[in-house]
Parts: sequence; structure tokens; C-alpha cells
Amino acid sequence: MAVPFIESFLMESRQISLEKLIRPDIYKEIKVAERVCLRLKQERSQPGEYVLYTVGTRLIATQSNYLSSYDGERDFELLKIKEREIEKKWGANWFLFTPCLICDGGTIFVKVHPSKKPMRTLKPLAAECSKCELIITDSDKYLAEYHIDNIDDIAIKEFWNKYEEYVDE
Repeated sequence: MAVPFIESFLMESRQISLEKLIRPDIYKEIKVAERVCLRLKQERSQPGEYVLYTVGTRLIATQSNYLSSYDGERDFELLKIKEREIEKKWGANWFLFTPCLICDGGTIFVKVHPSKKPMRTLKPLAAECSKCELIITDSDKYLAEYHIDNIDDIAIKEFWNKYEEYVDE
């Protein structure tokens, strides 16, 4: 990916930091894409277009006024519709939700893979937002894992209290 090249070029030629040049939320998604590419490279896999999906979605969300507007009743309806869709698609047990990092106003449903070894963890596998319509599928390798970094300890504890007896490993 070209990010390291661009960062070093800007720093060496103009003494400009890419991180300070663009919005922090967009820079974060660029770094997510870079991490996914590095991980795929370690596996000798080719990155697909999907690695830039959250960057593009964040750019669109930044420019869209409707995502920043808050309509409590409409947002709640969208949340309930998305929750029913997710329960049908993923099953009722293997997801949790957290604030969306793309639109900053929606709820993102996160499909997780629980693991007990070496400690209790939840690895994000897929994600869908009720507001900005971000969809990260299971086949978008590592994207959910690196993009979803805001699952707090409380959500993890609640998940394990509810589902620990169902987790084998």
C-alpha cells in the first residue's frame, strides 16, 4: 500500500505529517487499511478492494449531512430493523453492538468469535451499522478485526456472563 511512501515523501520533501494533514478519523481508517494489507502480505495473500472500504465510507460520511443529523425516532426504527436482520443472519447469540466509528451516530452490530484461550477475548469478524449502512462481511479478511477497536470491557464482560457456557474453546 502507498501510505508509508506518501507519509515519508511528505515528511522528507515538505516536513508535513500526513496524520496532521487529514482528519484524524480518516487517517485512522487509512491505518486500518494499511494494517490489513500488512497482515495479508504476511500470509502471502493479495489484498482486495475491500481493504479501502472503511476509508471510502468514512470519507462519504464526513461529507454527508444526513449522517450527522439526529432523529431519535427514525434512528431507533433503523436500529430495530437492523437488529432483526442481524439476528436472522448471524443468530441471536454471537454479536454485540457498539457506537459506529464511521458515522459517529449509529449503532454497529459486531459479529464476534469468542475464545477462552489464552484469555477470554472477542474477535470481530463482521460488522453492520444501522445508520450509515457500513457492511463488513466475514469474507473481508481482518477488516472488522482492525476497524472495530471500541468494544469496551463492559460489553465484553456482559457477553461472557451471558454466553460463556456456550463457548467450547
